Amino acid sequence: WHPYPTNPAMITSVEDEVEILHSLQKPKKIGIGGSDGKRYVFLCKPKDDLRKDNRMMEFNTMINKLLQKGPDSRRRNLYLRTYSVIPLSEDCGIIEWVPDTMGLRQILSKLYKRVGITITNATIKHEYENRTTDEEWYTKMLHNFPPVFHIWFLDHFSEATEWFRARTAYAR
Repeated sequence: WHPYPTNPAMITSVEDEVEILHSLQKPKKIGIGGSDGKRYVFLCKPKDDLRKDNRMMEFNTMINKLLQKGPDSRRRNLYLRTYSVIPLSEDCGIIEWVPDTMGLRQILSKLYKRVGITITNATIKHEYENRTTDEEWYTKMLHNFPPVFHIWFLDHFSEATEWFRARTAYAR
């Protein structure tokens, strides 16, 4: 195992367009061209300490090594998907963008929009700041934002057996 590649890709370009995500800290999604011809995507996170995230990825890498040593886990091809986390300081850093993934917030926002419910940070913050008790706020949020995640499963798995196969593959 060699921690440093012999021919690392170098940065050849940085894309002009940056996507600003709609979460609280407004992280930026950037694209970088590599000398190997590949496009690399990263998430630049301001106001977020990524040192714990970095340690978690190091821990997951150790778990993957242990999984490869065990004959049963190796036969079942068990592993944890890891990604690069680079803390730049105590309050910002860069995270490798994992392709073909969607955040839970993005999924739920689309589902709420589909059923005619608009959800914004401002709405939630306003309701929270004007609450009389935490229980009242929680009850109001449940009423205003009913469960919709089941719709995603119905959209993606037309039959229960499809879902079960996907779940089994994920649980491996």
